[in-house]
Amino acid sequence: DPVPYAQALADNPYVGSWSSGGALNTARSAMGSAGDATNNLTISGETSTNVANVESYNGTAHTEIADVNSARRNTSGFGTSTAAYLMSGYTGSFPTDVESCNGSSWTEVNDTNTSRNNGAGSGGTSGSTAALIFGGDTPAPARTGATELWNGSSWTEVNDLNTARYERPGGSGTSTSGLCYGGYTTAYV
Repeated sequence: DPVPYAQALADNPYVGSWSSGGALNTARSAMGSAGDATNNLTISGETSTNVANVESYNGTAHTEIADVNSARRNTSGFGTSTAAYLMSGYTGSFPTDVESCNGSSWTEVNDTNTSRNNGAGSGGTSGSTAALIFGGDTPAPARTGATELWNGSSWTEVNDLNTARYERPGGSGTSTSGLCYGGYTTAYV
C-alpha cells in the first residue's frame, strides 16, 4: 500500500521493506535487466547452460517475450522495458555484442570496443541515447577498468574506472552521473 509507505518514508527516510513478487518462469542466475520495479525485463542468464529467455515483469507477474539473439550470462543491461539494451557477457567466449529491444523484438546494434564479461552498466530511463558500460573481466583473464559511453548509435572509450573490477560490480545512475561499486579487484587465482 503506497499511502502508509509514503508516510513512513516521510517520517523516516531510511525505512523500507522488501516484498515478494511473481516468480520468474525460467529460474536462472547471472542475467541482465532493464527497467524499474514495475516495468522490468529479465534478460538471458544461466540455468545449467546459457539461456536466451527474456521475461517482462509488470509489478505482479512475468511474461515470456522475444528471446535475445545470442544466449549469454554475466551480462549487463540498461534502459527501459521498451528501449532495453543487453551488452557483452559470456557466450563461451567474451563477446562485444550489444542487442537492443523495442519491447517486442531484439536487434543487433554496434558492438562495444572492449570484450568483457561480468561488467556493469548504467543508463536509467535515458538509456536508449546515453549509457555507460564499465569494468568486467577480459579474455586474458584479467580485470578491466575500461569505460565506454553509448550515444544512441556507437560506443566511445571514456575515462576508465580508478580501480579495475569484475564479477558484476554494481552500476547505477546516468551516463553523466554514474556510480560503480563493489566487485572484485584482485586477479583470478
